[in-house]
Amino acid sequence: MITSLALPVLLAVNPLQPAEALLGDLGKLVFLREQQGWKIDRYDVDSLLPDALLSMCRVPEEQRQQAAWELDRRLVASGGPLQSAYQKSGQMAGLDGLLHLSRVQLLFDAARQRAESECPIYIEANHRFAGEQIHPGRWSLGGEGGGVFGVVNSSEGWSFGGGGNARLTINHVFRPRWSARLGLAVGGAALMSPTLSTEDMSVDLNLGIPIALRRHGTIWHTEVEVEPELVGIPFVTELRPAIQLGIAAGFSYVRVRQALPTVGFRMTVTRVAAGQDRPAALALRAGVRVGFDWRLRR
Repeated sequence: MITSLALPVLLAVNPLQPAEALLGDLGKLVFLREQQGWKIDRYDVDSLLPDALLSMCRVPEEQRQQAAWELDRRLVASGGPLQSAYQKSGQMAGLDGLLHLSRVQLLFDAARQRAESECPIYIEANHRFAGEQIHPGRWSLGGEGGGVFGVVNSSEGWSFGGGGNARLTINHVFRPRWSARLGLAVGGAALMSPTLSTEDMSVDLNLGIPIALRRHGTIWHTEVEVEPELVGIPFVTELRPAIQLGIAAGFSYVRVRQALPTVGFRMTVTRVAAGQDRPAALALRAGVRVGFDWRLRR
């Protein structure tokens, strides 16, 4: 069902060109530094150059030139250059987008100039470059985990509680901004009734096979997921089949070696089948999760 809904969108996605990927990488580096507090152009640009060069060195010169033209076009479309726009308005209010693009241009120009003499021979230009900071890798290993809070409804009434879950997936980027994910998940939660009585407390574990489709942006990513599960405590209680649907959104940070760190928020709804001594239940859960995509192949 998810594939059939997503297919028209996937077919409409154009391949990500190296020039666009390069600007995406540099834009992400600048954005993340701005969130920390951009101070003095020269020193902030210098501190970003090592990561910027990891992208610039992998882009052929003709694609660098295309990126330069595209960046100039975006600056003009945003009312640039910045100095002229500031002189015209007399204030920086309303110029945030142009200020960001101007910083990207400073980083682009510095990295392009340094690339002529500082790109090592073991970093080769690639006409299929899809991004160093915005692309998890054609094949990657994903690990995610975090805490959850949820409410459960059944014929026995309402209950609520918290717990945690984690998953390990193998990921494949099959379109420039799309990845499919398949793996194993495990989680658990302690639930109690609204009376807060410890006598009504119960504990459940869940084992699942997550199947997810993720859309990657420059900073943000979104995801839809379906996960068949077994709910219960193995060798202690009956294991009941369940189906879970989930949505998630998050963002990634600067790549650390082969790992692309991520932070996100996830919501799920789970339908648990009835068992011999427990009724069917519907669970709604939400929580924050952190993780990484470890690149196995570019």
